[in-house]
Amino acid sequence: AALVADTIDSLAPPKGFKIKVSPEMPVLLTDRLHLGQVFANLIGNAISHHDRKKGIVQVFGEDLGDHCGFAVEDDGPGIPEQYRRRVLERGGRADELVPGQGIGLALVRDMVEKAYGGSIALDASPLGGALVRVLI
Repeated sequence: AALVADTIDSLAPPKGFKIKVSPEMPVLLTDRLHLGQVFANLIGNAISHHDRKKGIVQVFGEDLGDHCGFAVEDDGPGIPEQYRRRVLERGGRADELVPGQGIGLALVRDMVEKAYGGSIALDASPLGGALVRVLI
């Protein structure tokens, strides 16, 4: 929870965005730099790729015993299903009109897989936007 709070502070979200963090975030001992970068990319993407000046981003975490699960979801435009696998690859963007290099989610995937032996999955959020699940 402290790492997520520090990450949110460093991102300085626009005033129109409400970022909610689950009170049940797991406590774990890990490399703060890598996990902080994962949260920075996921929360930053939820804000920067939002289609409105106001939005909601929610961060969840769960202790699963041998693993921890995290999720970041938003109420933005989401990622169409046909692009979800593509955006996890370097240079893969959901739409050529979307600004950026197309490496943010690929970097997150690399960090999650290589640094933690974990996995990442994309889905539609119940809020209407994107839901990114990370298992480490």
